[in-house]
Amino acid sequence: TLIEMLVVLAIMGILSGISIVNWRSGQGELVLQREAHKVSQDIRRAMEFTLRARESTVCDSGSGSLSGYGIYFTVNTATSYIIYANCSGELPGPGYKDSGGNRDISIENISLDKSVEIASVTVGAGDDWSIAFYPPDPKVEVCGNDACVGVNSFTVASVTLALKNDPTRQRVITVNARGVIDIN
Repeated sequence: TLIEMLVVLAIMGILSGISIVNWRSGQGELVLQREAHKVSQDIRRAMEFTLRARESTVCDSGSGSLSGYGIYFTVNTATSYIIYANCSGELPGPGYKDSGGNRDISIENISLDKSVEIASVTVGAGDDWSIAFYPPDPKVEVCGNDACVGVNSFTVASVTLALKNDPTRQRVITVNARGVIDIN
């Protein structure tokens, strides 16, 4: 009958509305998860560059000899991060530096999806950090602002990614001083 058809159409409309709302929120969650895994892969890529002694000509221009690779995060650039080569020939001290005594050279600036941003980065206290890998083991150094944590420490650094339109939806990537990466 006509009433039964109207009831069925109303139920279909309600179910369609609910599924569209859930689909959009699920899509944002998928983008956030994808970006968290991308960050994790890039940290592993910097480690892999070091392990396989990836050749780089960026240090040949008088800036020093290549001693390792790393990745640098800052809240000030909430939509990107940097994979860099350490051209100082030694452990650099406090974090990524693109000028001065450390002579770290940016290899790749990686942008996050336009709907995701870096909400916070921490290693102890501060608003930026880097993790550097040095051959042959690789040795790992986690640095935040002006303090570095060496290989035998269990200090954990973290970067929090959040959706721009819903900052309560977050993924936290943690890295300890041994280079172990975890996504929560």
